[in-house]
Amino acid sequence: MKELVSWLGQGEFTKLDWIVDAALEDFSKLNGLPWEKIGTYLRKLKPGKHGVKEREFRRRSGSEILLSEYVNGCTDVALAFIVLARRMNIPTKYVETFNRTWLKNPIFPIKGHVFVGFRNGEDWIKYDPLMGDVGEKYSIGNEEYVEAGEGIDFSELYVLNGVEFEENPIRVDTPEKIIALAKQISHNN
Repeated sequence: MKELVSWLGQGEFTKLDWIVDAALEDFSKLNGLPWEKIGTYLRKLKPGKHGVKEREFRRRSGSEILLSEYVNGCTDVALAFIVLARRMNIPTKYVETFNRTWLKNPIFPIKGHVFVGFRNGEDWIKYDPLMGDVGEKYSIGNEEYVEAGEGIDFSELYVLNGVEFEENPIRVDTPEKIIALAKQISHNN
């Protein structure tokens, strides 16, 4: 298991730079706990334009997302949340999940979702930054999601099959690789 301080670090898509610092300047005007302020701020970002998501899927960093002022879905919102939280000294994990029902027959279209885990005191909190929901498990409404891996961002997704493969992370950067990963996970759940 990674050390707590490593969840404050920077990944390939979660660099902490001047763009993140500029976004945080607005936080003094917001109410709530730090993670609630981040959620409020992210809800101001606009949805991306039709057709853009496919071109930008897993190609933009948290800073690029904040600078563009639009999001293309759960991955974008998670990355933006992560850079803001880490800059506020909140240890945060990128968490890839798949729908439990979909895992029984993983075919296109992919039914997955990106959540984050963040540290609050001694506890890791499961959070859906797209919906703004905290939960005891990864779920959207009545649909349960199974954790596929966690990392500093998606560039170092570690598959959890009872063992972390830290020395050999599985890159999940194309739909085909995601389907292959889902099939592997479905055999283990």
